[in-house]
Amino acid sequence: MKQQKRQAARERETKKRIAEKLAQKRAQQIACRVLPPPRYDDVFFEGLAWLDELAGVKRALVHH
Repeated sequence: MKQQKRQAARERETKKRIAEKLAQKRAQQIACRVLPPPRYDDVFFEGLAWLDELAGVKRALVHH
């Protein structure tokens, strides 16, 4: 009976340690994600001009 309780306690501790390590690994993977740089293409600049026009700002379509 005592032996079963000790074994169950060890299993709980082992599961807890594994869960903690997995959580740390997931957090590290999320922190290390590299986002691609934003695309500033024709679609972006056309959309920017359209939004400016809706806001009442007159602006020439200029590519950077």
